[in-house]
Amino acid sequence: GIGSRGITSGARDVEVHDLRDHTSDRHRSVDDMPYGGGPGMVMKPEPLVRAVEAIRTRRGAPDEVILLSPQGKRFTQAEASRLSGLAHIVLLCGRYEGMDERVPELLGADELSLGDFVVSGGELPAMIVVDAVSRLVPGVAPPPAGHRLRRRRDPYPLAPSLVRRYTARADAKVAYRAGPDRSRGRRQDAAHLLLRPHPRLQLR
Repeated sequence: GIGSRGITSGARDVEVHDLRDHTSDRHRSVDDMPYGGGPGMVMKPEPLVRAVEAIRTRRGAPDEVILLSPQGKRFTQAEASRLSGLAHIVLLCGRYEGMDERVPELLGADELSLGDFVVSGGELPAMIVVDAVSRLVPGVAPPPAGHRLRRRRDPYPLAPSLVRRYTARADAKVAYRAGPDRSRGRRQDAAHLLLRPHPRLQLR
């Protein structure tokens, strides 16, 4: 896929670090009981701090440290574009009931959220961030028109995509705008696609 081609070509470099490699007890524990009691376990700050310090020692200080968190700012295409201009990013993935609240301050980390939903850990959100950012790094994704469209800062999504030949139903017909107004027609189609699940939006 696009991601593996980017790694093979050297356009991007992705490493996964095991926090248990940065523990000091015999059980390699990365979590502990929450202060004051309560359900679940909380990720300890020490392994996270040691892991980031090890990365700084080996690869230099990262341009940004990001904690995947439900309370973070929303991840958008504009944010993906901004991150694609950075040379070195560290993504911290939470688990259990979350991370110790001191971690963002200790590491100077920004918090990033993919939306108002809960998943088991930060690994999947981190993979989405990596994929979205990598596609915008020169040399990773191929440069056809579809890629250029996805890079633009436009409030509209892409217009409907249709295959050239559809033989499953011979009676199915789709109106196709041809001629000089095609680009304007695609923009109108894209606006309708966005309004369909979000009827309260008003696009100009």
